[in-house]
Amino acid sequence: NYANIQSGMAHNFDKYDNTVVNTQNTPYDYASVMHYESDAFSINGLPTIEPLQSGVTVGQRDNMSSIDIQ
Repeated sequence: NYANIQSGMAHNFDKYDNTVVNTQNTPYDYASVMHYESDAFSINGLPTIEPLQSGVTVGQRDNMSSIDIQ
């Protein structure tokens, strides 16, 4: 949700395809310790990230996920 992102911070949401990123055949990891929280860089407290998959929580800083470890 680019309208909710602080000025000058949109570059943090740049996307890279599989020609740049090697996912090592793992699924997308919403629970990764490296994943931004849903309101990362928000200018207004509203979500900047909304998962495509329903019922998942994004971003946490407690520990590495099983996919992080993998």
